[in-house]
Parts: sequence; C-alpha cells; structure tokens
Amino acid sequence: MRATWVPPRTECSPKLHGETALERSSGYPAGLLRKWMPIVRQRTHEIGMRMALGASGNDVMWLMLRRAAILIGAGVALGMVGALALTRLLATQLQAVLLTAVAVVACFIPTRRPSAVDPTVALRYE
Repeated sequence: MRATWVPPRTECSPKLHGETALERSSGYPAGLLRKWMPIVRQRTHEIGMRMALGASGNDVMWLMLRRAAILIGAGVALGMVGALALTRLLATQLQAVLLTAVAVVACFIPTRRPSAVDPTVALRYE
C-alpha cells in the first residue's frame, strides 16, 4: 500500500488562542503599570497636599482612578476610530493587492514560454 501525503491542518486550536490571549493579557497590565507609575510619582506632592488638607486615602485613590478611566476611555475611543478607518483602508487596498497579483500571474504565463526556448532556435528564428 502506498503512503499518501496529508497536508497539515491550518486552523489554530482553541488552546493556542487561549495561550496567546493569556500572554497578551498578562503583558497589558505590565505596560499600563509602567506608564502609570511615573504619572502617580509626579503627582506625589499634590497627593500629599490633598491628604494634608483632609482628603482621605479613598478620595485620592478615586481621583487617580477617574483620571486613569478618562485616559483609557479616550485611548479606546481613538483606537476604535483608527481601527475602523484602517479596516476601510485595508479593504480598498486588498482589492489593489489582488489585482496586482492577478496581473503578475497574467504576465508570468506568456513570459515563461520564451524563457524555455533554446537560444540557438531563437536566433535561427530571426
């Protein structure tokens, strides 16, 4: 009996998607922490003044969390607008890429035949 070649599966397993999501979701908080810590450090004097004037720790925490929520909301909104615009741009570019690929294939087919001709035959033809 002859062995037949079986092509590998191209779809990704749910486990792979889960691992990728876990890696990305663990990197996301680390990146936020790295960006947010200097902002909090710069406002340490202001936080100390607020607490000296009678603000509680919860008040200061909610002040900083509101600021973070505003920045995150603005980032998400800008990201969604950018993603929508980029999706529309790529959709129009996809058609151009496909047309380019078709044109290259269309040029390849007639070009392939003369490249296989023996040079002496081609020179004799003229």
